[in-house]
Amino acid sequence: MPRFSLLYKVIIAYLVILLPILAVISMIFENNKEEMERLLITELRQIADEREAYILMYMHMNKQRMQDFASDGFIVSTLERMDRKAVGRVLGEYMKKYKLPILKEMYLLNIITAPDGKVLASTIPGLEGEDLSKEEFFRSGLKGLSVVEVVSRFGPQIAVSAPIYSRAEKGKVLGVMTGFTALSKFGEFFTGEYIVRLGALSWSHWGRWSTFEIYLVNRDKLMITPSRYVSDAALKQKVDTYPVRECLEHRDEETGFYPDYRGEMVVGASMCFPSLGWTLVVEVDREEVFAPVIRSQWYTFGAIILVTGLIGALVFYFIRVIVRHLRALAIGAGEIAAGNYEVRVPVRTRDEIGQLASSFNAMAASILERQQELVNSQKSLAESELRYRTLIENLQEGIWVIDENAVTTYVNPRMAEMLGYAVSEMMGKSLFEFLDEEGVRITQERLERRKRGIKEVMDAEYVKKDGGRLYATIAVAPFIEGGVYKGAIAGIVDITERRKAQEALRESEEKFRAILDNMGNVVFMKDLEGRHIFVNRLFEMVTRRSKADIYGKTVLELFPEQIAMEFDKNDRKVLEYDRPMEFEESFPLGDGVHSYISIKFPLKDTKGKAYAVCGVSTDITTLKNAEEALRKSEHSLREAQRIAHIGNWEWDMEKDFVYRSDEVFGIFGRTRVEFDSFESYLESVHPDDREAVIMKLRKAIDSEQAYSVDARITRGDAVERIVHIQGEVIRDESGKAVRMAGTVQDITERKQAEDEVTKLNRELEHRVEERTLELKRANEDLAVAKTEMETFTYSVAHDLRSPLRLIDGFTILLLKKQRDRLDHEGQDHLERIRASARRMGQLIDDLMNLSFVMRAEVSLGAVDLSAIALSIASDLEKADPERKSDFVIEKGLAARGDERLLRMVVENLLGNAWKFTSKRDGPRIEFRRCGEEAGKDVFCVRDNGVGFNMAHSDRLFHPFQRLHSQDEFPGTGIGLATVKQIVQRHGGSVWAEGKTGEGAVFYFTLQKGNG
Repeated sequence: MPRFSLLYKVIIAYLVILLPILAVISMIFENNKEEMERLLITELRQIADEREAYILMYMHMNKQRMQDFASDGFIVSTLERMDRKAVGRVLGEYMKKYKLPILKEMYLLNIITAPDGKVLASTIPGLEGEDLSKEEFFRSGLKGLSVVEVVSRFGPQIAVSAPIYSRAEKGKVLGVMTGFTALSKFGEFFTGEYIVRLGALSWSHWGRWSTFEIYLVNRDKLMITPSRYVSDAALKQKVDTYPVRECLEHRDEETGFYPDYRGEMVVGASMCFPSLGWTLVVEVDREEVFAPVIRSQWYTFGAIILVTGLIGALVFYFIRVIVRHLRALAIGAGEIAAGNYEVRVPVRTRDEIGQLASSFNAMAASILERQQELVNSQKSLAESELRYRTLIENLQEGIWVIDENAVTTYVNPRMAEMLGYAVSEMMGKSLFEFLDEEGVRITQERLERRKRGIKEVMDAEYVKKDGGRLYATIAVAPFIEGGVYKGAIAGIVDITERRKAQEALRESEEKFRAILDNMGNVVFMKDLEGRHIFVNRLFEMVTRRSKADIYGKTVLELFPEQIAMEFDKNDRKVLEYDRPMEFEESFPLGDGVHSYISIKFPLKDTKGKAYAVCGVSTDITTLKNAEEALRKSEHSLREAQRIAHIGNWEWDMEKDFVYRSDEVFGIFGRTRVEFDSFESYLESVHPDDREAVIMKLRKAIDSEQAYSVDARITRGDAVERIVHIQGEVIRDESGKAVRMAGTVQDITERKQAEDEVTKLNRELEHRVEERTLELKRANEDLAVAKTEMETFTYSVAHDLRSPLRLIDGFTILLLKKQRDRLDHEGQDHLERIRASARRMGQLIDDLMNLSFVMRAEVSLGAVDLSAIALSIASDLEKADPERKSDFVIEKGLAARGDERLLRMVVENLLGNAWKFTSKRDGPRIEFRRCGEEAGKDVFCVRDNGVGFNMAHSDRLFHPFQRLHSQDEFPGTGIGLATVKQIVQRHGGSVWAEGKTGEGAVFYFTLQKGNG
């Protein structure tokens, strides 16, 4: 490190104090400058905004005026009615007298006819007839209000145009009215003349700057208003500056510093008029704006130089006094540094310097005393360090010491040897240089724990010099001094070989497990207590348990007791006989009981002592089932052939050997010895049929036709039978017939039966004809009886109703006329007569309904059951408004049927539910779809009424059968019988469920509504 004198340091300190002061002053100056720039730009922008507003307001006012002039009634009517030549003079004088004075800045008004584009009338004589059809202001004026910049013999102008529309023909353009304003007039907005003319007393047009300038630039980058610096600049002075380009190219309004059209640096602001292609520019020379700032800057620099000089002189004076005393101390310190601890510094003052000299002398004496102590301590330390180093360097474990930055400060030879380095190569290197990426991340986390004073024993992995890996177990402890982490020391043991062995063992175990998991056999291991210590994946699948749920459990905890006991017994046999054994074991699975062949054997340790039982089980269920199925199939085939009198055969043509099933021998009544060739078969055929059989056989062999023939045979016992023989020829690759297979069936009884059936069919046809005639006569008699029955029913109903009405009428008359003469008992008798008459009338009506239902034609159609139910529920509630019931009717219930008849079904069922819930608190009646049966919708009506006993449910749907007395619930017992008849006539069924005191449910089925 370089040595500097005290004077040098004081000067540096002086500068350190002075420079921030200068920096602050500079920052204040720069801040003021930036603030001034901001205020200036804001002010210029405000001025530009104001002038932009004046121009836009002026243009808007002129456009409105021009639109008013174009719609002037006199001008429009004159254009439509008068002669064109006379119109020009009249309109010119009219505009000059009444219109032009209103627009003080406009010097010319023209009326241009459409579509020829010729001037019809003008406020300047001599312009009439001029062709302006190609001018932009005319073409734009035909379309609507427009403002166009033009250059004519009158100079640069702004033309404001408006179309003149016909009042007689809507939408027709008669012409265009155009007013012209000289562009030089726009300069008055910037000088203030226009505002003064409007009435302002004064106007500061140039602001507070001598170089302040406002001007307009057109789309051709030409100045169109007067310039402060260039005479006659309108449409001559090119202005290709930054704000003009930004406005014309990007329509961006800019503020800032840039060179103006003179090349001078200015600060300015711009406004864009996109419709006209104009740019309004407000500028002030940068030199004028910043002149006060520059003057202030020079004043500031002068003041800084003066203050710096005064402070420097004062500091220099004090330095000379202090340095003289400090030099004496420096000489004394030099002597001490040279080893002369007996030197003493003279004390000349009592101030801080004198006190420093006294302390210096005391320090020298103390150093002299401690020097001797240090010599003694160093001698002892050297001896101790020698012993420690000898121990560390001869250890068979690695020792590694790092500092707080993880830099190696010491390693013993063993540590360097383990990594393949020399000790000198490792010293000073970072611990992280001996780790891979993942090791660096893990070690950084561990070092954080060291910094908290935590000791640890753990495994680690290092990168050797040759790129190999060192796997080690390390015991590490931190160095903590005064609560501050200073590094760590670690003892390291090489476990690379052990790690490789573990890795090889792990890989071997993984391969072994993969093999076992992918075997088609169940594999398991159990300890001597019967607890599972290993199972493969198939074991999990079979038992439908995870390994976590299997390990540590015995068979008694996993399987049914009987099966578990069998498994356990077999395991113990293996341990008892100490050898592999094979067992057939059964185990129930989801698809039935499975059979397994289990090979079990003991597992032994290195001493030959058994520590577990291992088993490999193979599912032989499919094999056993196949064997059983084959056995059953063969038995079934034999039985089927025996029962059906069908046998199968196969003829080997080359060897002339015929295989025949047992049934064939039974059919032909011959033994295997006498019936083993094809010739023996032909000999059994009846002589009259033999030729036909041979011909059919030859045709099948030659033409590949099926062999099928009925023939008579003579059994071995001389009994004649009829058989049906059929077969198929089997050919080799060349097409040669080599074998033939087929069946033979004894059809003797069938042939006899067919003859008998033919005979019976003839007799049956004759009997059917006779019975058809009888049935026809019976139907005619039934139709007559039905008609007579209907007539009788209506007659009985009419004849019964008449006396009932008379009985009811006379009873009412007696109650009205003779009530005073009758006692209470007599009145009660009359009321009973009336009630009986009404009940009889109701019974007759119900019988008539039942009769109607039984004979009415069923007209099928879509029926909205929900709507019917809602209507009936509403009628029931209206009939008894004081009763509160909860009707729950499902929406969208529909069926296919006769709407009149189905209404009677719903009316009867809902009426019953209403009646039988009348004595309930909180009655509830539901009508909904309750499922599907045999392709039909099931509907149900549920109530929480009095219910019924299911033992009597068979009586519910019979006429006149009632489960409750008339006093309890009135009724005739016909309603449910009617429901049953209607539902049955629709092809459905009806039934009921109930429980006394808990309500009832009535179900009925109907065709689906969309069917």
